[in-house]
Amino acid sequence: MVKKEIKIYYGSKVIRLTNYFPLIEPADTMVLYYDQGENLIYRFIEFAEHKSFSTFFLWSGSGYKEMKIHFFSFFKILEAAGGVVKNEKNEILVIFRNGKWDLPKGKIDRRKETFKQAALREVQEETGLKSLTITGKLMTTYHLYFRKERMILKPTYWFEMFAESSGKLIPEVKENISLVAWVNKEKIPGILNNTYHSLNELFSLPQLYRPEI
Repeated sequence: MVKKEIKIYYGSKVIRLTNYFPLIEPADTMVLYYDQGENLIYRFIEFAEHKSFSTFFLWSGSGYKEMKIHFFSFFKILEAAGGVVKNEKNEILVIFRNGKWDLPKGKIDRRKETFKQAALREVQEETGLKSLTITGKLMTTYHLYFRKERMILKPTYWFEMFAESSGKLIPEVKENISLVAWVNKEKIPGILNNTYHSLNELFSLPQLYRPEI
């Protein structure tokens, strides 16, 4: 069986949707087998509000796809796209927004643009870079948050991009971006100390640090 898993971050907590049972059950983990029961949303709320739980492990073998659709139906979905931009020095472009390190990304207008077009547009707007090339597709990250008493689930589709380091960097101030900077691999641990949990996996992808050919 090919293992499938989606990690959804809610603050410092994580929801793991999988098609396999966890090998261990730590005390801070709530494990639930998906059986199409109506109690799923109530168990999730219990997890979200209970300070002693850090992980919600929801699993189903043959019903993984149905489980994912059911769980996603509880939330309003807002899709976003963004880029991990590298230059010829193998540095990665980061932004500083609202007191945290982040990567350029933003909402997709499905009526007017594809995921790739949205990712390029958002990176250009937030960093000032004009000459960008998509070089590959990366992972999708997910995070949950509340807005006006609604639960929002945001999938962000990430693309690997290339830009010359000579390009002028201009932070988009109206989006609360105060700094845009190139950082090398050695500085990534410092970035991870003050970023969002959903980006930790993205920054750990080995292909981000291979030299450009």
